[in-house]
Amino acid sequence: MKLYEITELQNELELEEDDELKQDLQELIAIELEKKSNNIVYALKNIESNNLAIDAEIERLQALKKRNSSNIEKIKSNVLWFMQQNKIDKIKTDLATFSLRKSESTDIENIEQIPQEFITVKQTFVPDKIAIKKAIKEGREVAGAKVITNYSLQIK
Repeated sequence: MKLYEITELQNELELEEDDELKQDLQELIAIELEKKSNNIVYALKNIESNNLAIDAEIERLQALKKRNSSNIEKIKSNVLWFMQQNKIDKIKTDLATFSLRKSESTDIENIEQIPQEFITVKQTFVPDKIAIKKAIKEGREVAGAKVITNYSLQIK
């Protein structure tokens, strides 16, 4: 029986005037609700176990990707070293061309020694949700915020 069918039975129960029939409907609803609840628990457990297997597979694939990325960087580093050591600027193949490209970057060794004119200040503003909630609960009005009630299903 589906949940909406159980709900329909409950609606019938409220409209029923015969006490004996009411008792039978209550027993039927209790039995069906227990069956449905058990089936829901089995379904949730099955999905949760699938998620655990998926998480394990994701972890395995992430580790594989990390190893592959590390190997790519090692190979590129070796080719770069080889080309620099042998003063080769370009290697052409049928599939690709290897070439050295020069670039520059700035390395900050000690930020405290940098003159103020070269310092940029970044600020981020984040609302204090805990303080806002407390203020609203105390009866204060906080413009742009409200406390909402959420419900979540717990299965033990």
